[in-house]
Amino acid sequence: MNYLAHLYLSFEDEERMIGNLSADFIKGNKGIDLLPEGIQKGIWLHRKIDTFTDTHEVVKESKRRLYPLYSKYASIIVDIYHDHLLAKNWATYSETSLEDFTKYAYKVLERHQEHLPPRLRERLPSMMKHNWLMGYRDMEGIETTFRFFAKRIKNDHINIAGAYVQLEADFDLYNEEFNRFFPDLVSYVKAEIEKL
Repeated sequence: MNYLAHLYLSFEDEERMIGNLSADFIKGNKGIDLLPEGIQKGIWLHRKIDTFTDTHEVVKESKRRLYPLYSKYASIIVDIYHDHLLAKNWATYSETSLEDFTKYAYKVLERHQEHLPPRLRERLPSMMKHNWLMGYRDMEGIETTFRFFAKRIKNDHINIAGAYVQLEADFDLYNEEFNRFFPDLVSYVKAEIEKL
């Protein structure tokens, strides 16, 4: 799962949203115990979401298909595909419009900036200016995401920037897989939140 999905799976609990989005920017457990308890719970939830996603049979199918082209990056590519597919299927999973949800999410991130990891805090103005969360809805936004990702990894042997092409070519298949997987994830997350 990527930004949009992690925010959605926090179910509008502000501290959980901050922790859930921040977790990818935090290595290990150093400093986590200094954060508010709700943010800590969001970080643990993020890690549980990632483990559940990576081990789900439907997600494994998607990754296996991409592995010959993208090697170890197949998992990250599927995560980005899933944000696009969540945005495309948003009305199935939320009564709030995607536009209203993204506005709310940006306000939450602004309100809690002091608790964001430095790299995420630095990224927030660009994220808001270019409306990354709404951008996941359109293929152009996904293409931009992959270009940004390709610059970060700087791997000349793998065409990460072109990873949107497989999503376009096999959209119905990835969409069907997403809609088999995502309800399982939602149920899992709701059960884990009850335990937290």
